[in-house]
Amino acid sequence: MTLATVVGTSWVTPCVRRIAFAAPGLAAAFRCPVGALGPYLKLVLADRDGREVRRTYSVRALDPVRDELHVDVVLHEAEGPGSRFARSARPGHVVEIEGPGHLPVCAACPGRTYCLAGDHTALPAIAH
Repeated sequence: MTLATVVGTSWVTPCVRRIAFAAPGLAAAFRCPVGALGPYLKLVLADRDGREVRRTYSVRALDPVRDELHVDVVLHEAEGPGSRFARSARPGHVVEIEGPGHLPVCAACPGRTYCLAGDHTALPAIAH
């Protein structure tokens, strides 16, 4: 568990908000090991009743110089804890992050072409 501070936000599209988090050692902790797909994390948030919930996000980018990681959050019409957090996130907001998690990579076949598909929530993972 890490307490991270929101250091920036930007709109990627009208329904996707990029949030930059910083904490000492954060970028190094989420660096992807050899043989693994891009890292993911869990944000510890509160639901409408104040209960603790976790939402999983792929890490969009790591900035080792600034010790930051960036996450893209899709804002859904039916607003849940993740969308609510993303809409209200401002620099200085502190949030609990769990992770990192990494998915193992299956051996790729040299010379093969792959087609990766997903909806807009999958774009950060596909980018890795």
